[in-house]
Order: sequence, then structure tokens, then C-alpha cells
Amino acid sequence: VWTLDTFGHHLVGVMDEDATLYEWTLSTGTPAATIANAPPDSALVTTQENILMALGADDGTSVNPRYIKWSAIQDNTDWTPTATNQARDAFLQTQGEIMLGKRIPGGVLILTDEGAFVGTYVGPPFVYTFARVGSGCGAASRQCAAVTQNATYWMGRNEFYVFNGFTSVLPCDVHDYVFSDINITQNSKISAVLNSDFNEVWWFYPSGDSLEVNRYVVFNYLENIWYFGNLDRTCGTGSNGVLQYPVMVGTNGLIYDHEVGSAKDDRQPTLRSGPVEIGSGDQVILLSRFIPDERAEGVVEVTFHMRQWPNGAEESSGPYPATSPSDLRLTARQMEIEYIGDAEIDFRIGDFRFDGKPGGKR
Repeated sequence: VWTLDTFGHHLVGVMDEDATLYEWTLSTGTPAATIANAPPDSALVTTQENILMALGADDGTSVNPRYIKWSAIQDNTDWTPTATNQARDAFLQTQGEIMLGKRIPGGVLILTDEGAFVGTYVGPPFVYTFARVGSGCGAASRQCAAVTQNATYWMGRNEFYVFNGFTSVLPCDVHDYVFSDINITQNSKISAVLNSDFNEVWWFYPSGDSLEVNRYVVFNYLENIWYFGNLDRTCGTGSNGVLQYPVMVGTNGLIYDHEVGSAKDDRQPTLRSGPVEIGSGDQVILLSRFIPDERAEGVVEVTFHMRQWPNGAEESSGPYPATSPSDLRLTARQMEIEYIGDAEIDFRIGDFRFDGKPGGKR
């Protein structure tokens, strides 16, 4: 797994199994070369001060998963601490293994497989200090985090997390769908992609017993909503004001432009709500009608999925065309509403209305 960053205008990177830092000087005729004097390490990050940090670096005896070593300012070949440079080192006070680092406003966020730390620039003689900002919030992989203007989001082994001055669990409406069907033996292949044009963070992960990435889950941090689907992408980047479109790489080795056109390869886009209940789910819902929004566009059908108990068998009713009010006779304690669009036509549902009332507690 590669970790990539920029150092000035150059690309720097390291592969954890190789543990060698490389630099590419933007010359298409010259391949990336080993950075002179750089220590073997597992990951890297460039700070706002243009200092290159080697994460999980060689401490002089062996590669230490808790050891950080960094270069002099603007010189990634100078790693020996002196009175006249700012090359230094530090050990994180953790039992975990450093997974990744991200440049954030005011410092660097270091994620281990156990917790989170913030490195803050303080100048000589220590140069950086590191403070723990989270425990039990370890990163699932070396590529599972994305930084927005206001926060850093990452995927852990059983939760999603956010750091925006402090670390907290990110509430996820599709938590059970993701974490109950993920191949944790292939966690190293999880990657996060920031699609800032649409205020989204995408995570790609392998589900079930799949040995390759085959699913995605997306968090829209502006609208605070989640969505998911099936797609085989190993990594990618948003347009970020540089590329014309977001670019992602498939498991087949091909590179794809995204957000281009509206062709969906005959896949029907769907929107499905979470469970709708009355109160705490102890009353039956009697649903008699649904009324489409006058602003609804495209070809949309509506299906209702019902359960009498959270773990009970699911029954479905529909699909109903979303072109005019439809009379219903549906009864359940728990309902989910699914909107299914045409494979090749964009659609908008607007605000649907429903006529219903509580029934008994039977």
C-alpha cells in the first residue's frame, strides 16, 4: 500500500512493505528515485512547514511502529539533528501502530490503529509536540482518511470518526449495512476519496468474503446524509480544482473519470429510507395513501418494505408509479420507503407526503 504526498512541487511516496522513501521530480523521462539519507518507514506526511515526516520509521535498530522522524525544513535529504536545522524525532506514547498522517490546519493528525494524535509545530529545540486527541478510534487502513476544510474523517474497524478540534464517533445511518458485511481480513485495501465538488467523502471497501474492493459508502458532510452502492475502485482523487473530473482507479487497473454524463450502465438508481416507526415502534402504522411532490421529475416508482418486528420477515408492496396519488392499505410496525429511478433518466423526488395514522399496539 502506497502513501503519497507532495514535497514542494515534487511527489513523494513510500510503500509500507518496501519501507523506502521515493521522490518524483515531475520529469516524465525520469522515474522516482530513493530520497538520500531518508530512514526506512511505513508511511509519510509533509507538514505545513515543508518538513517531511517518516511515520513508523527506523529508530536505529529496526522499523518502529511508534517512532516518528522528520527532515530539515525544505530539505528532505537532511535527517540528522543539529543545532542549525530542525530535523528531529519523537516516540508516540501509544501501544498502537502508526497507520497514517494528514496535514490539517495548525498541524498534522497522526492516526494509529488504536488512537489519534495531533502534532503541533513549536519551533526549536523540540520543533513538534504530539498530544493524544482520541483513544479507541484507530484507523482501519493507511488510506482510510480524508481531510476537508473543517474536519478529518476516517473509517475505523467498527465505526466512522471525525476530528474537528476533538475526536468523536461519526453517527452513521448505514452503520450496520457496512460493518456487518465487511471483509476485515482485507482492511488494508480500504481507501477514502474526497469529492469536494459535491461535499462528499467516499470509502471503498471489500464486503463479505470478497478479496477485492467491491463496495462504497459515502458521507455528504454538508447535508449530513449517507448513501452506498457497489463499485470496484481501489483509490482516487477529487478534481480539487486541478483535474476536470474526479479520477478513480478500478480493480481492473483502468483509470476512470467520474461525474461525467448520466449513463448508468443499465443500473437503476435507488433511494431507500431507514426504518420509519411511530414512537418507539410499539404501535402499528396504518398507511392509506401517498402523494407525490409536484416537483418530482423523471421516471420514479415507489416500493414499501414492511416488518412487524425489527428481526421479522420483510414484506414488500409495490412498485407504485410516482405520478399521482395512490391509495394504499398497508399495516406494519416498521416501514422503509424505496424510490427506484429509470436507468438512463435523472430523477428528483421532492417532498412526498403520506396519509397514515397509528393503529393499536397489537
